[in-house]
Amino acid sequence: MKRQGVTQKNVMKRYLRIRLFAGMLMVLGSAQLTQGGERAFTGVYEAMTSPKGTLEYEQWVTWKTHKQADTEYEGFDFRHELEYSVSDNWMVALYLSDWTVETSDGEETTTTWKDVAVETIYMFLNPAIDPIGLAGYLEITGGDRLFGLEGKLLVQKNIGKWMAVWNGVVEAEWEGAGLDEQNGVLEETAGVSYEVKPSLRVGAELKHEVECADWREWEKPLLYMGPNASYRTSRWFATITPSVQLTNSDKSPDFVTRLILGITL
Repeated sequence: MKRQGVTQKNVMKRYLRIRLFAGMLMVLGSAQLTQGGERAFTGVYEAMTSPKGTLEYEQWVTWKTHKQADTEYEGFDFRHELEYSVSDNWMVALYLSDWTVETSDGEETTTTWKDVAVETIYMFLNPAIDPIGLAGYLEITGGDRLFGLEGKLLVQKNIGKWMAVWNGVVEAEWEGAGLDEQNGVLEETAGVSYEVKPSLRVGAELKHEVECADWREWEKPLLYMGPNASYRTSRWFATITPSVQLTNSDKSPDFVTRLILGITL
């Protein structure tokens, strides 16, 4: 009976999390229709950059829950980003802080600060006027016994109200007291989005990732997929993607939901 009570409590907690995300979207849907910046996806970067002089703050919230090896697992990742467009083709960003809150079966909740990072995106081809959009992305990460580099190739194609985006990603991390633990990640993300009306887009996105310990031992691939929705006004936008793991990794969350709120300053 005690175990049943714990399970019912966790089910209620997860239900409240879902209602929280749904409530945010209902509030967003009541805003006036105007034009402004947006992100059509939460895990895929578009090749299009913002106009020169645009300053934007983005709040990321990622909810992860249920692992096959730990059914009581639940975690929240928080990321705070300040983004500025140096020119119509070049954007820079500062991730002010990246931290996580996690709880597991039989364990107390832990809060861990992870890192800070700087990011730059340069658009070579504009998807609005060129046959295809093309941009390069570089991120440098630093934290407690952590240093990371991440490069991305961003490809985008617009056809009428449809948008298709693909990202190819290579990531390298050095961890430990002497940064002597090396790990690599090869990843690709993709998404499609349809403009229902100027303020609302709906679509889907996927993430395929393979980790490599010391660039020698390849882990089993991970695949996540789910629908998304993005709403924008003249001053802010919100994009949400609930996704499910389609592979059989018992160490990774089975369900991941990410919400990004952006405000033009």
